[in-house]
Amino acid sequence: MRSVYLFELDSVRKTDEEVIEGQKALFDEIVCNGNCVVLSMNQLTDSRAILSMLHTDQQASVLLKLFQSGYLKYSRFGTYRTPSYYIQRSIEEKRSFIYSSLPMKSNQYYLQEEVLNALKYADPSKISELMEKQKASETTISVFDESIDDRFVASPLSKKEAIETLEYLKRFVELIIQVSMYGNYALPAAEYTDTYPFRSFECFMEHILSFDFSLFASEQAAASLTKMELAEAKRLLTQIKEELVQTKRNVNSRSEWLLCLLSRQEAHTMRILSLVECIIHLCYNYTVEYSMYNVSKHYETAPFLYGENASFQADFFGRLRYEWERDSGHEERYLKEESNQFQWFDDTKQCPDWDLALRMLQKGSEPSIDEGRTALYENDYFKRRKARKKQNYHHLIKIVGASLLSLIPIILYTWIEDSATGLSDQAISQLFSNDIVKVILVFVAANFMTLIMEKIATVSNLWEIIKACKRSWKDFVHLSAAQVASYVNWGAVDQMRFEARREPGELSENKRANLLKYQALWESRHALFQANALLPLVNPKTEYTRMEQYELAHHTQLGVVHESPYYLHIVDLIRKDQDHYYSYERLLPTVPSGAIAVVARCHGRYLLLRQFRHAIRAYQLSFIRGFGEDSISAIENVKKEVIEEVGGVIMGEPRYLGQVTGDSGITGTRVSVYAVDLERYEGGAMAEGIEEVVLYTEQELMDAIRRKDIEDSFTLAAYVMYRCQA
Repeated sequence: MRSVYLFELDSVRKTDEEVIEGQKALFDEIVCNGNCVVLSMNQLTDSRAILSMLHTDQQASVLLKLFQSGYLKYSRFGTYRTPSYYIQRSIEEKRSFIYSSLPMKSNQYYLQEEVLNALKYADPSKISELMEKQKASETTISVFDESIDDRFVASPLSKKEAIETLEYLKRFVELIIQVSMYGNYALPAAEYTDTYPFRSFECFMEHILSFDFSLFASEQAAASLTKMELAEAKRLLTQIKEELVQTKRNVNSRSEWLLCLLSRQEAHTMRILSLVECIIHLCYNYTVEYSMYNVSKHYETAPFLYGENASFQADFFGRLRYEWERDSGHEERYLKEESNQFQWFDDTKQCPDWDLALRMLQKGSEPSIDEGRTALYENDYFKRRKARKKQNYHHLIKIVGASLLSLIPIILYTWIEDSATGLSDQAISQLFSNDIVKVILVFVAANFMTLIMEKIATVSNLWEIIKACKRSWKDFVHLSAAQVASYVNWGAVDQMRFEARREPGELSENKRANLLKYQALWESRHALFQANALLPLVNPKTEYTRMEQYELAHHTQLGVVHESPYYLHIVDLIRKDQDHYYSYERLLPTVPSGAIAVVARCHGRYLLLRQFRHAIRAYQLSFIRGFGEDSISAIENVKKEVIEEVGGVIMGEPRYLGQVTGDSGITGTRVSVYAVDLERYEGGAMAEGIEEVVLYTEQELMDAIRRKDIEDSFTLAAYVMYRCQA
C-alpha cells in the first residue's frame, strides 16, 4: 500500500462533473490500485468531492469505514493535529473558505457557534436538539439567522431545507469528531532536513516559471495550446509575482495570486486566464503534496531540490495537459471557486459504487519498506494494478464460495426436518417410548445443525444465495471494466524510481494567539518596548514559556488581549526580581502614528466642538482631533478631520506645534498638535457625538478654562503649546 495525494480532490473543484471525477479517482486509487489516499486538512473540510459523501447516513458511513480500514488518512501539518482543531480555528478566525462546501454561510454566526461548540466539546447532541426544534416549527428557527449590515435577519431557507442542513452538519460533525479521535487515521507531519528542506509555493512557482513553455507547445500538441498562449500565461504569472513582492502581500498564498489574476481580467482573454488559473492550482497542489510525509510522488524529488528540473518539468507538463484536456469548456473554468456558495450534490448515480468498494476492502499486511526508500507512484504500476485486480477477483470468488457453502447446512436442515418422522418411528422409538423425549431429541438435532449453518454460512436462505451470486457477478463485470481514473505520468511508468524516506517530524508548537500577536508587535514596533532597568520587560520571543506559565498560574492573559481599529489593549509582563513577575496594562494606538489635535481659529476666534464622549458618558468642549490612519500622513489627517467634522476651509498649510500624551499611565498614544486658520466652516457631518460648533475669543476661552468648562487634556495642552509659540 502506497500513500498518494490526489490533485483531483482539490477544494477549488466545485462543479458536479468535477465531484464525480474526484470520487472516481478516489475509488480507482483505493479499490483498483490498493493505495491509501492522504487528504490535506483543506480537502477533508472543504473538498466538495469528499463532503458530497455526507448527504446520507449511508454515504457518511463509507467515509468513516475508509478511515477505519486504513485506505484514507489526513495529513497533519503546522500546529494542526486534528481536523476538529483545524475547523475550530477556521471558525474562530472568521475564515470564509470552509463555507463553500458546507451548508453554512459565513454570516450565519449562530449556526457557526453551534458547530464550533459541538466540535469543541465533542457533543453533536445540541444539533440533534435543533433538528427536533426545527421539525416542530413551521418557520425557520433563529439559529439560521444571517448577519447583514450589522442586523440579524431571518434566513430564506424553507423548513425542509433547514432540516436537511442540520442533518448534514450533524453527519459532518460526527465524522470530524470520530476521525479526530484516533491517531492512526492521521499521517504524521513531515520533518524538514538538509536533505529534504522546506519548499514553499513561491519556490515551486519559481521552478515552473523557469521552464521553457515552448517545449510543451511542441511536444504536447494535443493540448491545443499555442506557443503564444503559453508565453502570455508565463508573462502574466511573472507580473503577478512581481506585484505581490512589491506590495508586500503573501506570495505563498494561492488566494493572493487568484486575486491578482482577477484584477487583470479586462486585459486578457478568458482562455489565458483559465490557463494561468490552472497553473496556479497545480503549483498549490505540488506544494501540499511535497509537505506530506512519504507520499508517492510522480517526479524525482532529489534532482528537483538541486535545480535539475527534468523529472519535475516532465510531470508538470503532463499534469498541465491532463488538467487542460479533461474539461472542454476551458473558458467556463475561470475562477469558478469565487462564488463560495454551497451546492447540494444529488447526482449520486454517476458516482462510483462505494458499497462495492467496502466489499473489496480487506486490510492486508503492509508491504516491507525497500531499503529505507519510498517508491514513486509509477513504479511497477501495471504489475501492481494487475495484482490488485487478482486480489479483488479472489475476494469475489471467496464470497461466491461462502454463499454456495451455505447450501450445505440448508440441505442438512431440510433433511433432518424431513427425516424426523422416520427416525422417530425407527431408532428413537426403540430407545424411547415417551413422545416428549422424541420431540426434545429432534429439537436438539435441528438446533445443532442451525448452529453449524450460522458458523460457516454467509447467508441464511436460498434467495440470499442467489442475490449474493448475482451481486458478485455484477461486481466482477464492474471491476473488469474499470478504467484508470486518476492521474498517471505515463512517460515514467515502470522506470523504478525511489526517494529517501523521511522521518516523522514534530508539529509546530501551538502557541497562544495573544502571545503570537505580541511577538509580532515587538518585531514591528520596537520603540514601544524599549529596555528600562526600572520596568524590565519579559521578551515574548526569548521567554515565551515564562509568559505562558504566568498566564496559567494567574488565570489571566498577557500580550495582545484585545484589538480594534483604534486601540490595542496589551498586557506586558514585568520582571520584579529573579523569581517574581507582575503584569502591567496599556492601550496602544492600532495605527502607530498620525493621531492629531487641531487648534483651529476662524477670523480670530477659537473653534471648539461640544461633543458627547463615550468614555466618560458626558459632554466636553474640545478642539478637533482624530485617530491616525494607515494610508495618510498627520498633515493629511488634519485636513481630513477639519473637513469631516466642521466642513472647514483651511488657509495655507497646517503648522506643527509639537506632541502631547493624554494619559501616559495607561495609553501609549502620542498626539501631534497642529494649528490652522480657517477661511470659513460649514458645519461638516456633525457626527460622532458632535452637538454643536462653538467659537470663542481669547478671553472667552480663558474664562471657560477658569470656570472648568474645558477639562479635555488634549485641548488644554494644545492651547498652552499654541500660546507659547504665538
